Amino acid sequence: MSRTSMIIPLKGLWIAAALFAVAPTALAQDDGASGQLEQGSSTSDREKLEFAESSVSEMNDAVKSVSKKLETAERESDDLKIQCLSKKLSGIRALSEVSADAKSSMEKALSSGDTSLAEHEFRKIAVALSKVRQFQAEAEACVGDSDTTPGVTDVNVSIDGLTEGTETDLMDPGDIDIGSEPPDQSPFQ
Repeated sequence: MSRTSMIIPLKGLWIAAALFAVAPTALAQDDGASGQLEQGSSTSDREKLEFAESSVSEMNDAVKSVSKKLETAERESDDLKIQCLSKKLSGIRALSEVSADAKSSMEKALSSGDTSLAEHEFRKIAVALSKVRQFQAEAEACVGDSDTTPGVTDVNVSIDGLTEGTETDLMDPGDIDIGSEPPDQSPFQ
């Protein structure tokens, strides 16, 4: 088998591995919205209106919360946080506005007896709420308010006798005792 023929299947394997790694995360994020969507057909009109009201209120609170974080980042002149928070805030604001419009449209549809349009608007609000919650969690990660902050991690390591600017080998390769000798050639050659 030639070297190029081995590369193509490996690329496919990496793509499949990447898809499997991403799929559980995407499914886990969708659980909240899908549960609310399943309830949509069995909820009363009053419950749908209450859900819409509380959802829009929660989204408005998210806008306020992320806006405050952005103001703090601007006072600190932290460009990285500003950029990250700005992206999240714009998404939250857009979803909040869409949900407010959907709530209004749902109220009109319910009053006129158009249950399919009301159900459609209810679903829009449920999906938007799920996404706003995700954006809000990501905004908290932007400023380090969560346990799963993505990005750069600083690690401070100290070794006795080693000071900044000292140029020494940390480990002499002769000090390593592996216990067995490596094979003369790779099995893949």
